[in-house]
Amino acid sequence: MKKKVWIYLGIISCLLLNSCNAPKPSSVVIPICNNAITIDGTANEWKQKIFVSQLVAPWQNMEKDQTEIYLCHDKKNLYFLFKVKDSKLVYGTEEGETSVNYSDRVELFICKNDKMETYYCAEVDPNGKVLDYTAHFHRKFDFEWDFDQLQTATSMQEDGYIVEGTLPLDWLQKNNILSSNGDFYLGLFRANASDPTKEETIVWLTWNIPDAKEPDFHIPSSLRKVQLQDYKQ
Repeated sequence: MKKKVWIYLGIISCLLLNSCNAPKPSSVVIPICNNAITIDGTANEWKQKIFVSQLVAPWQNMEKDQTEIYLCHDKKNLYFLFKVKDSKLVYGTEEGETSVNYSDRVELFICKNDKMETYYCAEVDPNGKVLDYTAHFHRKFDFEWDFDQLQTATSMQEDGYIVEGTLPLDWLQKNNILSSNGDFYLGLFRANASDPTKEETIVWLTWNIPDAKEPDFHIPSSLRKVQLQDYKQ
């Protein structure tokens, strides 16, 4: 009887203290597309299940928005769609990429692993302007770099905006991002701006909550591991 009691106590302690060395969650699977997708800034062709149904604002009391994100691939290209709910769109109209820093936008980070030695970023505002760059941990940016094979399109809606895009899988392969079984690391973010002249007023929202006391997506804990369904290199 005493032996059974100790066994039960051990199980309970393990669960309470989270010390059972449970395996880490596996990769989140990016499914194969159900149909052909045209990059036109609409959601007309998307028949996929929602990949992410809400983003979270870790530095604003964990508030959640109504962003819907869709991801899929057709064994040749990676496709993504952001449907953002936003009653007041803020974006710059001047030339150049820098105005994106003060705009509403969605952000996509792609990396080989969670070390972030080298990662690639695209930030797209409601008007279709793209701020693209490569970076090295921590916050060493190269804004002269261009995501030349990234294709995007946007549209503004009555209740927000849509950002749609695609990236060839062979680009991911050439840049040594994809593992042999189709794994890579992904960051999905949104910036909700309220003043086009003050970056500090932005509310930052994310798919994966990073381990940071102050807003910062440029750290490994902001990324999640994903895997392409039925990928073969």
